[in-house]
Amino acid sequence: MKAAPRHSMNRSLCPGSAATLGRRQETYLRPSDGSVRAPFASFARSRSAWLRSLSLLACTLLGWIRPASAAAPQVPDFSREILPILSDHCFACHGPDEGSRKGGLRLDLRERALAPGDSGTPAVVPNERDASELFRRVTTHDADDLMPPAKVKKPLSPEQIARLGRWIDAGAVWGQHWAYEPPRRPAIPLPSSVAPTDTTRLNPIDAFVLSRLEEEGLSASPEASLETLVRRLTLDLTGLPPTPAEIDAFAADT
Repeated sequence: MKAAPRHSMNRSLCPGSAATLGRRQETYLRPSDGSVRAPFASFARSRSAWLRSLSLLACTLLGWIRPASAAAPQVPDFSREILPILSDHCFACHGPDEGSRKGGLRLDLRERALAPGDSGTPAVVPNERDASELFRRVTTHDADDLMPPAKVKKPLSPEQIARLGRWIDAGAVWGQHWAYEPPRRPAIPLPSSVAPTDTTRLNPIDAFVLSRLEEEGLSASPEASLETLVRRLTLDLTGLPPTPAEIDAFAADT
């Protein structure tokens, strides 16, 4: 049988099909003259900051990090760290539902949490965890006073209890769910592991990642070699390893 002409074979494939797109991508990304790929060459010019951020982020997500010195505990954010604890463990009996509320205590409103309940003692005394009935109840060894009660089978973890204590000691600042908070651009931190003279090489993403690692008492793994970085890049973009010419071009782009 006579083979169909190339143009008719191409028409038999949908313009957006995987086969057609695959051939177009290979033709575009692998020039016959062996020159560096156009998309890759363009991307390589901005590779330094981008790849450093990608490498650090991967280290953070995958756990390729090693312990370092411990950092001081931070003040918990109410909407992200305290409200979920109160909502999951306290609001069923001390929340907005008046029908199920117990002890006259309401913890979803700051003014009600700071006011004395039926016991006559405020649940929360800002800056004083030891004077706060809430903290006493979640740390007591008396089964009759312990909150949440054992029968509800929702005990607080040691980390959650410590977080509540730090929050009270910091002033017990209330807020609302983070989805209703207006976005604010945070100040870019300067990690202690980075010298002030090196800040020009520090991408803002790097700064936040490194600062969080320091908070957790961790440090990032050493930066990978240029050959390793370009191999990761081309495998992610095309599924193919780099050619020797591409490695040389990447290494020379300083």
